[in-house]
Amino acid sequence: MNEIPMTWPLARYKFVFRVVESMDLPDYAGSAFRGAFGRALRKTACMTRLTDCSSCPLRSTCAYTAIFETPAPTEHSLQSFHNVPNPYVIEAPLGGQRKLHTGEQLEFSVVLFGDALQRLALIVYAMQRAFNEKTGSKGPDYRVCQGKAQLEAVFLETESGSDLIYEKGDSSIKPHNQSVTLLMPKQRADVQLRFVTPLRLQNNGKIYGAKDIEPLPLLTALVRRIGLLAEFHGEKPNLDYHALRETALSVESSHALKWQNWKRYSSRQQKSMYLGGLVGTWTLSRVPEALQIFLELGSYLHVGKNASFGLGRYEILH
Repeated sequence: MNEIPMTWPLARYKFVFRVVESMDLPDYAGSAFRGAFGRALRKTACMTRLTDCSSCPLRSTCAYTAIFETPAPTEHSLQSFHNVPNPYVIEAPLGGQRKLHTGEQLEFSVVLFGDALQRLALIVYAMQRAFNEKTGSKGPDYRVCQGKAQLEAVFLETESGSDLIYEKGDSSIKPHNQSVTLLMPKQRADVQLRFVTPLRLQNNGKIYGAKDIEPLPLLTALVRRIGLLAEFHGEKPNLDYHALRETALSVESSHALKWQNWKRYSSRQQKSMYLGGLVGTWTLSRVPEALQIFLELGSYLHVGKNASFGLGRYEILH
């Protein structure tokens, strides 16, 4: 418990755009927003213009790969990696398919962690550039954004409200606090979660459904994700993964989760992909103090597969 810090390098920012060319938002626009952001970030940060980052001599020092394609280590004590968690989460608007007309506002949030916070100005510029171009890529049976918007303002979102840190015309971002201090956990407390985007936890390649989901895979996935984010984008935490897993075995739960199908189009793979998961409420009983910390961090950083474009997003219901 004492080894787990209560203050973390973490911030949630709200981006406010004004639509200048109408766009169709799909069921969940996080994938399209992530793709547009990645393309704009690469155009902005890449110096060699190579088509493949893996062969780039500047890969280890490039801002694009540090943010968007974090290189995986060749060896690691915890597991082998094809990729490691990236230090951002895009929280696109909820509410399903709809059209945004010229003049309307588009709002969404971006969570940044660790070293990415020091690159906020670059990220704001890249996001601005992303929406000045056509957002999204056309694909069969997939309604994409295909519109344009201009950045109006960026706010720091806190427990007490929103603080304006940038607006159109500013030459720089206003100084602000880039850390979050968590609530002090209670002894063996019950914690109720409400998943608002699909939770995709898997075991041996199979995604858990409502009938077989248990607290252990959720809690171990959270601990692993947050530990790796801290290791690769900040300071390596002193976590006893085995002890935390043993602690998680004692947690029981009840839930009202249901399966929700969701389809996205991958411009990289040029095909539609089905990425369903679990949504609804999940009550965890008698959660140890250490794991309460990770659950609160997860309300910012999400959990499960495809967290970087907003899946596995939950609220803690107090």
